[in-house]
Amino acid sequence: MEFPSSLLYTGFESISLNEMDGVKLMDRSDTKFLLSEEQLFGIFSDFKTDYRILEIEGQRISRYESLYFDTADLSLYHQHRRGRLPRCKVRIRHYAETGQRFLEVKVKSNKGRTIKDRVRQDEENLISEAGAVLIKKLSGLDAGELISCLRVDYSRITLVNRSMPERITLDLNLTFSDNDGRQEIPRLVIAEVKQERSRKSPFVQILHENQIREGTVSKYCWGLISLRSDLPHHHFKTKIRALHKICHGTAANTA
Repeated sequence: MEFPSSLLYTGFESISLNEMDGVKLMDRSDTKFLLSEEQLFGIFSDFKTDYRILEIEGQRISRYESLYFDTADLSLYHQHRRGRLPRCKVRIRHYAETGQRFLEVKVKSNKGRTIKDRVRQDEENLISEAGAVLIKKLSGLDAGELISCLRVDYSRITLVNRSMPERITLDLNLTFSDNDGRQEIPRLVIAEVKQERSRKSPFVQILHENQIREGTVSKYCWGLISLRSDLPHHHFKTKIRALHKICHGTAANTA
């Protein structure tokens, strides 16, 4: 579904990529929400008082393309499935609007913090030497152990709080693909609140007022499960059921 342009541009002040550099939040706490596109459209205008919207070359929706890496036996997936901490994800992310590409390593610490670091990446699907050094530093893995196993594409709207270090990302139009298949995910929006430390968030307050509660999902794990029916995924069954309800329009929220 196409995001209504009137919601994106009416009443929202923009922020540029350079201005947003001070709100990178590479060491942060994350809170996720799962909602339908219809729910987001209904409350989106409520955010304009407290947030500015990222605009790149006149565009307020950006396209992200992420290629995830794992070991041949999917050890990173299984760490997440078992709830192990610390755990990590490795990906090459391409920002379509700017043309930039980064190798990113994202670590979930045993204190629940999300720590992300990245280096510039020229190749589309081959890990650079600098990327290999970063992977070793943050995860202890050798880049030679890793293979590309999943591509996740989506559109993102980014909101930046006017008065405190907080970013909101709204991901929609998800598509999962690998060498054997492709699956599009309709209607779903994954919202993520990113803060240096937990503070009262106007965004969260608006969601709670509309009976939308916290709900978490890993795009990487969900993508693998969607494309590989043989993978063990008992730990994710409740989450996947809630996601399917949103995607098929049978639930108002995930509470």
